[in-house]
Amino acid sequence: MLGTLISCNPNIELSKIVPTEVDQFARTFITDIQQNQIDECLTKVAENMQNEEGRTFMSNIASGISSLQLDSLNMINGRYTSFMGDNPTTNYIVEYEQELDEQSIYFFFNILKEGNKLTVTGFDARWMEAPLSKIHAFTFSGKPAINYIFFILAIASVGFVIFTLVAAIRTPMKRKWLWIIGILFTFIKFKLNWTTSEFDFQLISFQLLGAGFSKSGLVAPWFLTFSVPVFAIAFWIKKFQKEKEQAQDEKMANIIAQHSKNEEGKGA
Repeated sequence: MLGTLISCNPNIELSKIVPTEVDQFARTFITDIQQNQIDECLTKVAENMQNEEGRTFMSNIASGISSLQLDSLNMINGRYTSFMGDNPTTNYIVEYEQELDEQSIYFFFNILKEGNKLTVTGFDARWMEAPLSKIHAFTFSGKPAINYIFFILAIASVGFVIFTLVAAIRTPMKRKWLWIIGILFTFIKFKLNWTTSEFDFQLISFQLLGAGFSKSGLVAPWFLTFSVPVFAIAFWIKKFQKEKEQAQDEKMANIIAQHSKNEEGKGA
């Protein structure tokens, strides 16, 4: 049952998503900032970042990382969006992390590729209290009640769907295959960020088997989702109603049969 909760495999090869030239461009940008080559960095960013505010921002980052040994910078996430047309572009989001004793430093890039030109359209760097792999680890330690509730409801949703599916297969009924397909899908998705315990819901949505786990990167936060098994609930309502009607019909048939038997006894 736990296996059915897994909705994606985070162990992806980021080198297949982020080209070497983009990766090297981002790493060189970090090196330039670390060496306080702010003027060089300003030539690589978008025009709206080429100002005193951008210079101050990068200078502050430079002062914070100038003494660090960033020799184990690890790419932890990467994705892209391409736009076709007369002037095709590709937007890359790339994230890096360097673990430093009990802390880590995190870098975020938004890089736009137009033809052969690469431009930094978004950049951030921040200190983390622990490596992201530990911060976003799937653990129950120190988690609030909402995490436990979501986990129980996710397991319950999957279990209820599977149990109902088996019952539907074994139950003689009209349009059985339509019912089976409907039972497999659940609606109104509830989503929880396992790290921050923030949650929301989507009224217009559907999900297979009632629940799932997902994450967008190697060390991104886990998201736990579950949905309401509408068709599974409807199946049991219909089944209980039909069994109730059958029980009433059998009771009525027994009463009629007993009445007929009594009448025959009186006639004899």
